Amino acid sequence: MTTPGAAHKFSGLKASQRYELWSLLAMMCSLDIGPRRGRRLIEAFGSAHAAAMAGLRHPENWRRLNIIPEESIVYFHNEQWRPDARQTWDRLTALDPYILLCTDPAYPDQLKDIIDPPLVLYALGDTGLLRNPAVGIVGARDCTPEGKEVTAFIANDLSKAGITVVSGLARGIDRHAHIGALAGPASTIAVLGNGFDVPYPRENACLMAEIAEKGLVLTEYPPGSQPLASNFPRRNRIISALSLGVLVVEAAQKSGSLITVRHALEQGKDVFAVPGQARSSFSKGCHELIRQGARPVFNAEDIITELAPQLSLWLAANPKHAEQPQPARPPKDESPDNDPLGPPLGPPLGPPLGPSFGQCGEAKEAVPACPDKKARKKNAPALKGNELRIYQCLERNPMTLDEIVDRLDMEVSVIMSILTLLEVRGLIISAENGEYLLKGVTA
Repeated sequence: MTTPGAAHKFSGLKASQRYELWSLLAMMCSLDIGPRRGRRLIEAFGSAHAAAMAGLRHPENWRRLNIIPEESIVYFHNEQWRPDARQTWDRLTALDPYILLCTDPAYPDQLKDIIDPPLVLYALGDTGLLRNPAVGIVGARDCTPEGKEVTAFIANDLSKAGITVVSGLARGIDRHAHIGALAGPASTIAVLGNGFDVPYPRENACLMAEIAEKGLVLTEYPPGSQPLASNFPRRNRIISALSLGVLVVEAAQKSGSLITVRHALEQGKDVFAVPGQARSSFSKGCHELIRQGARPVFNAEDIITELAPQLSLWLAANPKHAEQPQPARPPKDESPDNDPLGPPLGPPLGPPLGPSFGQCGEAKEAVPACPDKKARKKNAPALKGNELRIYQCLERNPMTLDEIVDRLDMEVSVIMSILTLLEVRGLIISAENGEYLLKGVTA
Protein backbone atom coordinates (compact mmCIF):
# COMPACT_ATOMS: atom_id res chain seq x y z
CA MET A 1 0.00 0.00 0.00
CA THR A 2 1.34 3.38 -0.97
CA THR A 3 1.35 6.36 1.32
CA PRO A 4 -1.37 8.78 0.22
CA GLY A 5 -0.55 12.39 -0.50
CA ALA A 6 -1.83 15.32 1.48
CA ALA A 7 -5.46 16.25 1.02
CA HIS A 8 -6.27 19.86 0.21
CA LYS A 9 -9.17 21.97 1.29
CA PHE A 10 -11.41 23.28 -1.47
CA SER A 11 -9.91 26.75 -1.09
CA GLY A 12 -6.39 25.32 -1.45
CA LEU A 13 -6.89 23.23 -4.59
CA LYS A 14 -4.26 23.68 -7.25
CA ALA A 15 -5.30 24.90 -10.68
CA SER A 16 -5.21 21.41 -12.18
CA GLN A 17 -7.31 20.07 -9.32
CA ARG A 18 -9.91 22.80 -9.82
CA TYR A 19 -10.13 21.84 -13.49
CA GLU A 20 -10.64 18.19 -12.55
CA LEU A 21 -13.21 18.93 -9.84
CA TRP A 22 -15.29 21.23 -12.05
CA SER A 23 -15.20 18.63 -14.84
CA LEU A 24 -16.31 15.87 -12.46
CA LEU A 25 -19.14 18.04 -11.15
CA ALA A 26 -20.22 18.67 -14.74
CA MET A 27 -20.43 14.94 -15.40
CA MET A 28 -22.09 14.07 -12.09
CA CYS A 29 -24.72 16.79 -12.59
CA SER A 30 -25.64 15.33 -15.99
CA LEU A 31 -28.15 12.63 -16.81
CA ASP A 32 -27.13 9.04 -16.07
CA ILE A 33 -23.38 9.66 -15.68
CA GLY A 34 -22.48 8.02 -12.37
CA PRO A 35 -19.18 6.78 -10.95
CA ARG A 36 -18.93 3.81 -13.32
CA ARG A 37 -19.50 5.72 -16.56
CA GLY A 38 -17.52 8.69 -15.26
CA ARG A 39 -14.52 6.49 -14.55
CA ARG A 40 -14.72 4.93 -18.00
CA LEU A 41 -14.68 8.40 -19.55
CA ILE A 42 -11.62 9.30 -17.47
CA GLU A 43 -9.86 6.09 -18.52
CA ALA A 44 -10.68 6.75 -22.17
CA PHE A 45 -9.50 10.38 -22.28
CA GLY A 46 -6.81 10.44 -19.60
CA SER A 47 -8.46 12.93 -17.22
CA ALA A 48 -11.88 14.27 -16.25
CA HIS A 49 -11.11 17.61 -17.89
CA ALA A 50 -10.07 16.03 -21.20
CA ALA A 51 -13.24 13.91 -21.14
CA ALA A 52 -15.43 16.95 -20.44
CA MET A 53 -13.77 18.96 -23.20
CA ALA A 54 -14.42 16.12 -25.62
CA GLY A 55 -18.08 15.93 -24.63
CA LEU A 56 -18.54 19.68 -25.06
CA ARG A 57 -16.61 20.27 -28.26
CA HIS A 58 -17.01 17.03 -30.16
CA PRO A 59 -19.75 14.80 -28.68
CA GLU A 60 -19.12 12.25 -31.42
CA ASN A 61 -16.02 11.27 -29.42
CA TRP A 62 -18.33 10.18 -26.60
CA ARG A 63 -20.62 8.36 -29.02
CA ARG A 64 -17.75 6.28 -30.34
CA LEU A 65 -17.13 4.89 -26.86
CA ASN A 66 -20.69 3.54 -26.76
CA ILE A 67 -20.94 3.88 -22.97
CA ILE A 68 -23.00 7.08 -22.54
CA PRO A 69 -26.70 7.15 -23.55
CA GLU A 70 -27.49 9.53 -26.41
CA GLU A 71 -29.83 11.58 -24.20
CA SER A 72 -26.99 12.10 -21.71
CA ILE A 73 -24.56 13.12 -24.46
CA VAL A 74 -26.98 15.77 -25.73
CA TYR A 75 -27.69 16.94 -22.16
CA PHE A 76 -23.99 17.37 -21.47
CA HIS A 77 -23.15 19.01 -24.81
CA ASN A 78 -25.98 21.53 -24.30
CA GLU A 79 -24.54 22.38 -20.86
CA GLN A 80 -27.80 21.69 -19.03
CA TRP A 81 -25.70 20.52 -16.09
CA ARG A 82 -24.24 23.99 -15.52
CA PRO A 83 -26.74 25.46 -12.94
CA ASP A 84 -26.50 22.42 -10.63
CA ALA A 85 -22.71 22.25 -10.94
CA ARG A 86 -22.37 25.95 -10.15
CA GLN A 87 -24.68 25.63 -7.15
CA THR A 88 -22.53 22.81 -5.79
CA TRP A 89 -19.37 24.85 -6.42
CA ASP A 90 -20.78 27.79 -4.47
CA ARG A 91 -21.77 25.53 -1.56
CA LEU A 92 -18.27 24.08 -1.49
CA THR A 93 -16.90 27.61 -1.40
CA ALA A 94 -18.95 28.28 1.73
CA LEU A 95 -18.17 25.00 3.52
CA ASP A 96 -14.52 24.65 2.36
CA PRO A 97 -14.20 20.88 2.98
CA TYR A 98 -11.23 18.72 2.04
CA ILE A 99 -11.53 17.38 -1.51
CA LEU A 100 -10.31 13.92 -2.50
CA LEU A 101 -10.38 13.41 -6.27
CA CYS A 102 -10.19 9.90 -7.72
CA THR A 103 -7.20 11.04 -9.81
CA ASP A 104 -5.22 12.49 -6.87
CA PRO A 105 -2.55 10.80 -4.69
CA ALA A 106 -4.57 11.75 -1.59
CA TYR A 107 -7.42 9.46 -2.68
CA PRO A 108 -7.57 6.42 -0.32
CA ASP A 109 -5.95 3.32 -1.77
CA GLN A 110 -8.62 1.20 -0.06
CA LEU A 111 -11.31 2.61 -2.35
CA LYS A 112 -9.54 2.40 -5.70
CA ASP A 113 -10.42 -1.22 -6.51
CA ILE A 114 -13.98 -1.48 -5.17
CA ILE A 115 -17.07 -1.54 -7.37
CA ASP A 116 -17.92 2.01 -8.47
CA PRO A 117 -15.35 3.92 -6.39
CA PRO A 118 -16.54 7.51 -5.78
CA LEU A 119 -15.22 10.05 -8.26
CA VAL A 120 -15.03 12.69 -5.52
CA LEU A 121 -14.98 12.48 -1.71
CA TYR A 122 -15.75 15.45 0.53
CA ALA A 123 -14.26 15.46 4.03
CA LEU A 124 -14.47 17.47 7.24
CA GLY A 125 -11.87 16.90 9.96
CA ASP A 126 -8.66 14.90 10.11
CA THR A 127 -8.01 13.27 6.73
CA GLY A 128 -4.91 11.67 8.26
CA LEU A 129 -7.23 9.08 9.83
CA LEU A 130 -7.54 7.52 6.38
CA ARG A 131 -3.98 6.27 6.90
CA ASN A 132 -4.91 4.41 10.10
CA PRO A 133 -5.90 0.73 10.28
CA ALA A 134 -9.67 0.67 10.78
CA VAL A 135 -12.55 -1.59 11.75
CA GLY A 136 -16.13 -0.97 10.67
CA ILE A 137 -18.92 -1.31 13.25
CA VAL A 138 -22.54 -1.50 12.12
CA GLY A 139 -25.81 -2.71 13.60
CA ALA A 140 -29.46 -2.07 14.29
CA ARG A 141 -30.93 1.41 14.55
CA ASP A 142 -33.44 0.12 17.10
CA CYS A 143 -31.15 -1.62 19.55
CA THR A 144 -31.11 -2.69 23.18
CA PRO A 145 -29.34 -0.86 26.03
CA GLU A 146 -26.96 -3.81 26.22
CA GLY A 147 -26.16 -3.49 22.53
CA LYS A 148 -25.32 0.21 22.95
CA GLU A 149 -23.08 -0.55 25.92
CA VAL A 150 -21.21 -3.41 24.21
CA THR A 151 -20.71 -1.31 21.06
CA ALA A 152 -19.26 1.69 22.91
CA PHE A 153 -17.03 -0.61 25.00
CA ILE A 154 -15.54 -2.41 21.97
CA ALA A 155 -15.19 0.81 19.94
CA ASN A 156 -13.38 2.55 22.78
CA ASP A 157 -10.93 -0.33 23.24
CA LEU A 158 -10.25 -0.47 19.49
CA SER A 159 -9.53 3.26 19.46
CA LYS A 160 -7.22 2.92 22.45
CA ALA A 161 -5.35 0.19 20.54
CA GLY A 162 -4.75 2.60 17.62
CA ILE A 163 -7.53 1.26 15.40
CA THR A 164 -9.94 3.83 13.95
CA VAL A 165 -13.63 2.92 14.03
CA VAL A 166 -15.68 3.48 10.85
CA SER A 167 -19.47 3.66 10.91
CA GLY A 168 -22.42 5.35 9.22
CA LEU A 169 -23.65 7.91 11.79
CA ALA A 170 -27.08 6.26 11.93
CA ARG A 171 -29.18 5.91 15.05
CA GLY A 172 -28.48 3.10 17.50
CA ILE A 173 -25.34 0.99 17.08
CA ASP A 174 -23.61 3.40 14.66
CA ARG A 175 -24.07 6.33 17.03
CA HIS A 176 -22.58 4.48 20.01
CA ALA A 177 -19.68 3.15 17.92
CA HIS A 178 -18.73 6.75 17.14
CA ILE A 179 -19.20 7.88 20.74
CA GLY A 180 -17.02 5.08 22.12
CA ALA A 181 -14.25 5.62 19.55
CA LEU A 182 -14.17 9.41 20.01
CA ALA A 183 -12.97 8.87 23.58
CA GLY A 184 -9.86 7.05 22.29
CA PRO A 185 -6.79 8.36 20.43
CA ALA A 186 -7.54 6.67 17.07
CA SER A 187 -10.96 8.37 16.91
CA THR A 188 -13.61 7.59 14.30
CA ILE A 189 -14.70 8.12 10.70
CA ALA A 190 -18.37 8.77 9.92
CA VAL A 191 -19.44 7.96 6.35
CA LEU A 192 -22.61 9.81 5.32
CA GLY A 193 -25.32 9.02 2.79
CA ASN A 194 -26.08 12.73 2.32
CA GLY A 195 -24.42 16.14 2.14
CA PHE A 196 -22.67 17.79 5.11
CA ASP A 197 -25.24 20.56 5.23
CA VAL A 198 -28.22 18.20 5.47
CA PRO A 199 -27.81 16.60 8.94
CA TYR A 200 -29.34 13.14 9.13
CA PRO A 201 -30.64 11.95 11.46
CA ARG A 202 -31.20 15.32 13.08
CA GLU A 203 -30.50 14.03 16.57
CA ASN A 204 -26.95 13.20 15.47
CA ALA A 205 -26.17 16.73 14.25
CA CYS A 206 -24.17 17.60 17.38
CA LEU A 207 -22.34 14.28 17.20
CA MET A 208 -21.42 14.96 13.57
CA ALA A 209 -20.00 18.34 14.57
CA GLU A 210 -17.91 16.67 17.28
CA ILE A 211 -16.63 14.06 14.82
CA ALA A 212 -15.70 16.82 12.35
CA GLU A 213 -13.66 18.40 15.15
CA LYS A 214 -12.04 15.28 16.63
CA GLY A 215 -12.36 12.69 13.87
CA LEU A 216 -13.38 12.64 10.20
CA VAL A 217 -16.71 13.01 8.39
CA LEU A 218 -16.65 11.63 4.85
CA THR A 219 -19.20 11.54 2.03
CA GLU A 220 -19.37 11.08 -1.73
CA TYR A 221 -22.51 13.21 -1.87
CA PRO A 222 -22.00 16.94 -2.52
CA PRO A 223 -23.48 19.67 -0.30
CA GLY A 224 -27.24 19.88 -0.60
CA SER A 225 -27.69 16.13 -1.24
CA GLN A 226 -30.72 14.74 0.58
CA PRO A 227 -30.60 11.43 2.52
CA LEU A 228 -32.32 9.32 -0.14
CA ALA A 229 -32.95 5.67 0.71
CA SER A 230 -30.86 4.56 -2.28
CA ASN A 231 -27.81 6.42 -0.94
CA PHE A 232 -27.27 4.27 2.14
CA PRO A 233 -26.57 0.88 0.53
CA ARG A 234 -23.97 2.68 -1.62
CA ARG A 235 -22.54 4.40 1.44
CA ASN A 236 -21.99 1.00 3.06
CA ARG A 237 -19.45 -0.06 0.42
CA ILE A 238 -17.20 2.77 1.61
CA ILE A 239 -17.51 1.73 5.27
CA SER A 240 -16.36 -1.80 4.47
CA ALA A 241 -13.66 -0.69 2.02
CA LEU A 242 -11.98 1.57 4.59
CA SER A 243 -11.97 -1.26 7.15
CA LEU A 244 -9.79 -4.32 7.66
CA GLY A 245 -12.88 -6.07 9.00
CA VAL A 246 -16.51 -5.36 9.86
CA LEU A 247 -18.20 -6.02 13.21
CA VAL A 248 -21.99 -6.45 13.44
CA VAL A 249 -23.71 -5.78 16.76
CA GLU A 250 -27.44 -6.60 16.96
CA ALA A 251 -29.03 -7.06 13.55
CA ALA A 252 -32.34 -8.50 12.45
CA GLN A 253 -32.37 -11.14 9.71
CA LYS A 254 -33.17 -8.53 7.04
CA SER A 255 -31.15 -5.70 8.58
CA GLY A 256 -29.54 -3.07 6.37
CA SER A 257 -26.30 -3.86 8.22
CA LEU A 258 -26.11 -7.08 6.24
CA ILE A 259 -25.58 -5.00 3.08
CA THR A 260 -22.32 -3.78 4.62
CA VAL A 261 -21.43 -7.40 5.35
CA ARG A 262 -22.09 -8.34 1.72
CA HIS A 263 -19.79 -5.55 0.56
CA ALA A 264 -17.15 -6.67 3.07
CA LEU A 265 -17.26 -10.26 1.81
CA GLU A 266 -17.05 -9.10 -1.82
CA GLN A 267 -13.99 -7.04 -0.87
CA GLY A 268 -12.37 -9.97 0.93
CA LYS A 269 -12.71 -8.47 4.42
CA ASP A 270 -13.16 -10.33 7.72
CA VAL A 271 -16.62 -10.33 9.28
CA PHE A 272 -17.26 -10.45 13.04
CA ALA A 273 -20.50 -10.68 15.01
CA VAL A 274 -21.42 -10.30 18.68
CA PRO A 275 -23.61 -13.22 19.81
CA GLY A 276 -26.79 -12.26 21.64
CA GLN A 277 -29.66 -13.93 23.43
CA ALA A 278 -30.82 -17.04 21.60
CA ARG A 279 -34.45 -15.96 21.19
CA SER A 280 -33.92 -12.22 20.74
CA SER A 281 -35.04 -10.76 17.39
CA PHE A 282 -32.17 -8.27 17.72
CA SER A 283 -29.64 -11.11 17.46
CA LYS A 284 -31.06 -13.25 14.65
CA GLY A 285 -28.97 -11.53 12.00
CA CYS A 286 -25.76 -11.95 14.01
CA HIS A 287 -26.49 -15.61 14.73
CA GLU A 288 -27.11 -16.26 11.03
CA LEU A 289 -23.79 -14.61 10.17
CA ILE A 290 -22.00 -16.81 12.71
CA ARG A 291 -23.63 -19.91 11.18
CA GLN A 292 -22.31 -18.76 7.80
CA GLY A 293 -18.75 -18.39 9.08
CA ALA A 294 -18.49 -14.99 10.75
CA ARG A 295 -16.14 -14.95 13.73
CA PRO A 296 -18.03 -14.60 17.07
CA VAL A 297 -16.36 -11.97 19.28
CA PHE A 298 -17.00 -10.61 22.75
CA ASN A 299 -14.45 -7.80 22.98
CA ALA A 300 -11.91 -5.77 21.04
CA GLU A 301 -9.12 -8.20 21.89
CA ASP A 302 -10.87 -10.96 19.94
CA ILE A 303 -10.96 -8.71 16.85
CA ILE A 304 -7.34 -7.56 17.22
CA THR A 305 -6.15 -11.16 17.60
CA GLU A 306 -7.95 -12.21 14.43
CA LEU A 307 -6.63 -9.21 12.47
CA ALA A 308 -3.05 -9.55 13.81
CA PRO A 309 -1.50 -10.65 10.47
CA GLN A 310 -3.12 -7.74 8.60
CA LEU A 311 -2.18 -5.28 11.34
CA SER A 312 1.44 -6.45 11.13
CA LEU A 313 1.48 -5.77 7.40
CA TRP A 314 -0.09 -2.37 7.96
CA LEU A 315 2.44 -1.46 10.65
CA ALA A 316 5.32 -2.50 8.38
CA ALA A 317 4.00 -0.24 5.60
CA ASN A 318 3.05 2.62 7.94
CA PRO A 319 5.49 2.60 10.90
CA LYS A 320 4.28 6.00 12.18
CA HIS A 321 0.55 5.29 11.96
CA ALA A 322 0.11 5.68 15.69
CA GLU A 323 1.16 9.33 15.50
CA GLN A 324 -2.12 11.14 14.95
CA PRO A 325 -1.51 13.25 11.82
CA GLN A 326 -3.02 16.69 11.62
CA PRO A 327 -5.04 17.76 8.59
CA ALA A 328 -2.79 18.94 5.78
CA ARG A 329 -2.90 22.71 5.28
CA PRO A 330 -2.16 24.02 1.79
CA PRO A 331 0.88 26.24 1.42
CA LYS A 332 0.12 29.91 0.96
CA ASP A 333 1.33 29.90 -2.62
CA GLU A 334 -1.32 27.31 -3.52
CA SER A 335 -4.29 29.40 -2.42
CA PRO A 336 -6.67 30.63 -5.14
CA ASP A 337 -5.62 34.26 -4.62
CA ASN A 338 -2.03 33.40 -5.54
CA ASP A 339 -2.90 31.00 -8.34
CA PRO A 340 -2.42 32.32 -11.90
CA LEU A 341 -6.02 31.45 -12.69
CA GLY A 342 -7.36 33.26 -9.62
CA PRO A 343 -10.56 32.32 -7.79
CA PRO A 344 -13.71 31.35 -9.69
CA LEU A 345 -14.97 34.46 -11.46
CA GLY A 346 -17.25 35.35 -14.32
CA PRO A 347 -21.02 35.39 -14.76
CA PRO A 348 -23.32 33.61 -12.27
CA LEU A 349 -23.19 30.34 -14.22
CA GLY A 350 -19.61 30.66 -15.42
CA PRO A 351 -17.22 27.86 -14.44
CA PRO A 352 -13.84 28.49 -12.81
CA LEU A 353 -11.99 27.29 -15.89
CA GLY A 354 -11.96 30.14 -18.40
CA PRO A 355 -13.23 30.33 -21.96
CA SER A 356 -11.69 27.03 -23.03
CA PHE A 357 -14.50 25.23 -21.19
CA GLY A 358 -17.21 27.19 -23.01
CA GLN A 359 -18.56 29.65 -20.46
CA CYS A 360 -22.14 30.80 -20.89
CA GLY A 361 -22.35 34.27 -22.38
CA GLU A 362 -18.62 34.45 -23.16
CA ALA A 363 -16.66 34.02 -26.36
CA LYS A 364 -15.29 30.57 -27.07
CA GLU A 365 -11.54 30.12 -27.15
CA ALA A 366 -10.03 31.54 -30.31
CA VAL A 367 -8.90 28.87 -32.79
CA PRO A 368 -5.17 29.16 -33.45
CA ALA A 369 -4.08 29.99 -36.96
CA CYS A 370 -3.36 26.93 -39.07
CA PRO A 371 0.37 26.23 -39.22
CA ASP A 372 2.03 25.68 -42.53
CA LYS A 373 3.74 22.43 -43.53
CA LYS A 374 7.11 23.53 -42.16
CA ALA A 375 5.57 24.44 -38.81
CA ARG A 376 3.83 21.06 -38.61
CA LYS A 377 7.10 19.24 -39.11
CA LYS A 378 8.59 21.38 -36.35
CA ASN A 379 5.80 20.22 -34.01
CA ALA A 380 6.30 16.53 -34.64
CA PRO A 381 9.76 16.08 -33.00
CA ALA A 382 8.32 17.42 -29.70
CA LEU A 383 6.01 14.41 -29.56
CA LYS A 384 7.07 11.04 -28.21
CA GLY A 385 5.87 7.46 -28.18
CA ASN A 386 2.29 6.79 -29.18
CA GLU A 387 1.55 10.51 -29.64
CA LEU A 388 4.24 10.70 -32.33
CA ARG A 389 3.03 7.47 -33.98
CA ILE A 390 -0.51 8.83 -34.34
CA TYR A 391 0.71 12.24 -35.51
CA GLN A 392 2.94 10.63 -38.18
CA CYS A 393 0.03 8.41 -39.20
CA LEU A 394 -2.05 11.50 -39.95
CA GLU A 395 0.81 13.19 -41.82
CA ARG A 396 0.21 10.84 -44.74
CA ASN A 397 -3.49 11.58 -45.12
CA PRO A 398 -6.63 12.24 -43.00
CA MET A 399 -8.00 9.12 -41.31
CA THR A 400 -11.04 8.07 -39.32
CA LEU A 401 -10.75 6.49 -35.87
CA ASP A 402 -11.41 3.03 -37.34
CA GLU A 403 -8.68 3.51 -39.94
CA ILE A 404 -6.19 4.57 -37.24
CA VAL A 405 -7.13 1.52 -35.16
CA ASP A 406 -6.57 -0.73 -38.19
CA ARG A 407 -3.20 0.92 -38.90
CA LEU A 408 -1.81 0.91 -35.35
CA ASP A 409 -1.68 -1.90 -32.81
CA MET A 410 -3.09 0.15 -29.92
CA GLU A 411 -6.16 0.11 -27.66
CA VAL A 412 -9.08 2.20 -28.95
CA SER A 413 -9.34 4.07 -25.64
CA VAL A 414 -5.63 4.98 -25.81
CA ILE A 415 -5.96 6.26 -29.37
CA MET A 416 -9.05 8.33 -28.50
CA SER A 417 -7.31 9.84 -25.49
CA ILE A 418 -4.26 10.84 -27.55
CA LEU A 419 -6.41 12.25 -30.35
CA THR A 420 -8.23 14.44 -27.84
CA LEU A 421 -4.96 15.68 -26.34
CA LEU A 422 -3.51 16.45 -29.77
CA GLU A 423 -6.67 18.33 -30.66
CA VAL A 424 -6.62 20.35 -27.44
CA ARG A 425 -2.97 21.24 -28.11
CA GLY A 426 -3.93 22.56 -31.54
CA LEU A 427 -2.03 19.98 -33.57
CA ILE A 428 -4.98 18.20 -35.21
CA ILE A 429 -8.66 18.78 -35.87
CA SER A 430 -11.63 16.44 -36.33
CA ALA A 431 -13.67 17.02 -39.48
CA GLU A 432 -17.44 16.67 -39.79
CA ASN A 433 -16.98 13.51 -41.87
CA GLY A 434 -15.33 11.80 -38.88
CA GLU A 435 -11.78 12.09 -40.15
CA TYR A 436 -8.86 13.44 -38.13
CA LEU A 437 -6.32 15.61 -39.92
CA LEU A 438 -3.41 17.89 -39.14
CA LYS A 439 -4.11 21.58 -38.71
CA GLY A 440 -3.81 23.36 -42.04
CA VAL A 441 -4.63 20.28 -44.14
CA THR A 442 -8.02 20.17 -45.90
CA ALA A 443 -10.08 17.00 -45.83
